[in-house]
Amino acid sequence: MKNRTHLFFEDFYEFEGIDCLPVTWLSLFDNDEYVVETSDESEERGGIVQRIMSMFQSPQDFGPLQNFDTQQITLAAGYRTSQPDALERVELYIKKIRDHSPAWTFLQPLEILRDRLLACPEEATIVLDLTHFWAIDEEYKRRSRDAVDEFAIMVNSLNGNAVHDLALTENLVQQFVCEDCMALNDLSPEECTPILVGEEGQKEQYSRELVSDCC
Repeated sequence: MKNRTHLFFEDFYEFEGIDCLPVTWLSLFDNDEYVVETSDESEERGGIVQRIMSMFQSPQDFGPLQNFDTQQITLAAGYRTSQPDALERVELYIKKIRDHSPAWTFLQPLEILRDRLLACPEEATIVLDLTHFWAIDEEYKRRSRDAVDEFAIMVNSLNGNAVHDLALTENLVQQFVCEDCMALNDLSPEECTPILVGEEGQKEQYSRELVSDCC
């Protein structure tokens, strides 16, 4: 069974990562927006993430997943934010990277996310579902929790040197793949796409031109 990650722009757009967490998604969230909800918490808080699950996914896609150490059922793990906050963040990251670092070669799909956000209403909720990724083992739990901070650290460490910046980007990508992955420079555009931005759902297929140009 493949480990899947999902990015939902409410019911407007959906992206899926297979055996990876596409790193551009991390630009949309803040570390404080990380959520792990168990069965007990769901009952106490009215099932916030359960309602998100029912809105976006069928039960067989989502879980639940058993935490055998605590005997609690983990319903969901990931991040949740608003359209205005996600849009502000991704625009800031684009501004920081686009004209200042060769890492833009691989992070250009941030513009795909920005364009999708611009097409959503301000009331839309943006959800990153990491439940399968989170449940692999303790190391992946840590990576899930620290993912947004790791992206911010990487961007803030870019200095314009091609070797340095591309190595930082490569290192970040490799942290969030579940299987061994070739270096980005050795991958075709079609192979780069799922790792960088995922595959968009059936509602509307985005153009691969940005990724094709940069890979």
